[in-house]
Amino acid sequence: MLKPKKYYQGMSLVECLVSVAISLVLMATLVSLLLHNAQITNAGIKQRLLQQSTHSVSQIIKHDLYRAGYGGELGQVIKISGADNVYYWLQNSATSLVGYAYLSGELGSKEAYVNVVYQRNNHYPNQLRVCEAKLPRVISVTEAANFNAYFGNRCNTLFDSKQIMVTAFELKSETIPSSLPSSTLLTVSITTALTDSPEQSLSVSFVLKPRNS
Repeated sequence: MLKPKKYYQGMSLVECLVSVAISLVLMATLVSLLLHNAQITNAGIKQRLLQQSTHSVSQIIKHDLYRAGYGGELGQVIKISGADNVYYWLQNSATSLVGYAYLSGELGSKEAYVNVVYQRNNHYPNQLRVCEAKLPRVISVTEAANFNAYFGNRCNTLFDSKQIMVTAFELKSETIPSSLPSSTLLTVSITTALTDSPEQSLSVSFVLKPRNS
């Protein structure tokens, strides 16, 4: 007598669909977690870039500003023509800038002066730029305030504008009276933000007393 055939039942279509759906949900959750972690990591990297770049640039400006007024071993003080102090600064609704000059070698048979202007203006509202001209003379306050018009584009940006924008460049001068000739303190403040995430911003400031005055 023949034995009846045994039938082995596999997964039904419904069970298969449920299994696939669960797998897709798990995969979607995993991908979402990975993307979230990647976004957090990327945001952290950008924030560190903002901090490092802003602090580095502020230190560069600070050390550069200490050159202001240097006139050689005889102690001559160099000032931009028309300026009251070794720092000439201007701040209004259209521009913020600080300019200065110092003696640096020779041009031909004449003494050479490096004229420097750090500026942020309406033409480049999201950039902080440094402009420099080495000439056989010191520039005037009018030339410093309109650097490009007088000397062409001799300016370089201090931040990569694709990553970091400058939202404020503020200057404040304070005179400290004393028994000696009065001293002038210059406070420089820089505010930056991530170009693609302006809500992430950073402000740094420093105070300078001129070495050559």
